[in-house]
Amino acid sequence: MKHGELVKITWVDASNIGEWVEAEEIHRKLDKDDADIFYTVGFLVRETKKNISVAQTVCYNNKKLELVSEIMTIPKGWVKKTKVLSKGE
Repeated sequence: MKHGELVKITWVDASNIGEWVEAEEIHRKLDKDDADIFYTVGFLVRETKKNISVAQTVCYNNKKLELVSEIMTIPKGWVKKTKVLSKGE
């Protein structure tokens, strides 16, 4: 993927069980508590070995990416799939 491309990221988030659970019931409870799947669409602004960052809004000046806003960073270990939706300017 290249800087400035519009991408869709499919990822899972951490989850928790916020109640007391009997020790012998923990496995049954955890089996029911699968992680939710999330989808984020944004302009790729940074990708490292550990993270991928996308911005909701971008501003180009003379085809050069100049300003970005509303940046979300997702740990790559949580990413299930990435798809390029549109090439950058």
